[in-house]
Amino acid sequence: MKNTLSAAIAIILCYALSSLAASTNEQKEIEKMLIAPCCWTATINVHPSEISDQMKQEIAQFLKQGKTKDEILQYYVAKYGERVLAIPQSPFQKYSVYLLPAAALLLGIIIIMIFLKHTHEPASPDPHTNKNDTWIKKAETELAHWDR
Repeated sequence: MKNTLSAAIAIILCYALSSLAASTNEQKEIEKMLIAPCCWTATINVHPSEISDQMKQEIAQFLKQGKTKDEILQYYVAKYGERVLAIPQSPFQKYSVYLLPAAALLLGIIIIMIFLKHTHEPASPDPHTNKNDTWIKKAETELAHWDR
């Protein structure tokens, strides 16, 4: 009986500690997803401000109340707007962060290739050289005479 009671207490303690660790991890994850609305420069997990501390406390309370991550994020979006999210939620903003730099890089490579192609093309022959071939040969023989 005593062993059964000890085992039950151990199981309850393990469950409580694991759920506490899970909520702490979830809280840290949420804190990394929100930008401090005081100056919009850093996420609240690293930003040293009163509002960041207040938001951390609110997140802990929301998690204790059983709210999900999405519900908490929607609360802050409703309160501060989309700008509060470290990673934007709208489809264009989500993908533009990755696609625009890639598109700019591709465009730059294309421009460089076109530039290099045009600068390394062999020069087209002068249309007047064909007519003057006989004069060039005559001039070369005369110049060769002077080299002797």
